[in-house]
Amino acid sequence: MPAIACSAALMLAGCGGGSSSVSTGAGASAAGGNGPFLADADAICSQAQKTGSALTPARNESELAAFLDRELILGRNEVNKLSALHPPSDKAAAYRIWLESLNQTLGELGATVVAAKDQKTEEVNALVREAGGFDERSLTRAKEVGLTTCAKAG
Repeated sequence: MPAIACSAALMLAGCGGGSSSVSTGAGASAAGGNGPFLADADAICSQAQKTGSALTPARNESELAAFLDRELILGRNEVNKLSALHPPSDKAAAYRIWLESLNQTLGELGATVVAAKDQKTEEVNALVREAGGFDERSLTRAKEVGLTTCAKAG
């Protein structure tokens, strides 16, 4: 069972693994170039990785749905914060594609939550395996944008 929970946790690795409480104030604008944008995005991912790693993993099947649901909430929160940033024009297309891949990963995690609540273990396992591909693509896309912290599995 822990392998399922650990693998499910990897679904959010491409987006940091959780939520954050980082402010995206004035530095979130592209007006100052790549520096503030990259710093803000990486700060969100760093905090999300820290928050996500603090979640207590499910110890058994009865705890799995609640654990995955917490991950989903944290992941949506993080993606919402990342979506509020305004990348410089030279990174805008790659950033949009990355955010789309994160949303696709969150969709898969949502489906996994539903399957776990319905105690469909085989479906959970299949969704977790499928999520590995989404995770790899998300990490690659974060690298393309130049987001070093967001590009780390975490």
